Amino acid sequence: MNDVNNIVYGDEKRIFINTALGCNSGCKYCYLSNLGVGKDITYYTAEIAIKKVINMSCFLQGKEGTIISIGCYSECWDKTNKTNTIKIIEFFARMGNYVQLATKKKIELKDLLYIDSLLLFKNQLSINISVPTISNALILEPNADTISERLSLLEYKSKLNKIYISLYIKPVLKDITIKDITQYIDLMEKYKISAVIGELLVTNMDENKINELVGENRLKELPCSDTNIIMEKLRGIGKIYFHSTDFINEQRFLKEERV
Repeated sequence: MNDVNNIVYGDEKRIFINTALGCNSGCKYCYLSNLGVGKDITYYTAEIAIKKVINMSCFLQGKEGTIISIGCYSECWDKTNKTNTIKIIEFFARMGNYVQLATKKKIELKDLLYIDSLLLFKNQLSINISVPTISNALILEPNADTISERLSLLEYKSKLNKIYISLYIKPVLKDITIKDITQYIDLMEKYKISAVIGELLVTNMDENKINELVGENRLKELPCSDTNIIMEKLRGIGKIYFHSTDFINEQRFLKEERV
């Protein structure tokens, strides 16, 4: 699958952009191998990816247009990929589109401040800190940055004006994620942040279930009873979303209500 044709896909609501195919984080629950994406990473330039997006007939420019999701076949903030990710944010920030990413990497303050200065409106960029497990991260995500490194950007939250930050508790891992509820509550309370809580994406499931756009419609969500328990526990602490785009769609709805 490591082909340039796979680096951009989507529809008028949401387009995924990858400037790499493959990831070396080594997460034990990763869906990439089932999609034919190997450990050998193939990188592409931001310019190639951007050109593909703007040539898509479904792409809609602007705040009410297509959501740009960076990654899903790679870690968008690894050492090689980071520069291209910033270029993509630069381009679509100027276009006025909402942009989002999820990462298991530490993001430096200087990068955050630079990106924040590019944004045209509040919450234009969503950064979702990937923490599907805290206590088992070293075992299940052996090559990702440590939890403390990932969460360090929360200390910079007050310095940012237009970047939206949330916990990305996705996928919920059966009997694993639920062990860290207390730590998630503490983080949400301390930093006044929301959370995205969602299911594991898998292949070869019940054909009656709806395919997800992520993975080019080859993945489905695997229901887990722990998900509802975690959502109920955290709902009283802060905003909870099932998909990362839910927050953006909520912002649009609130804008319509104010008009």
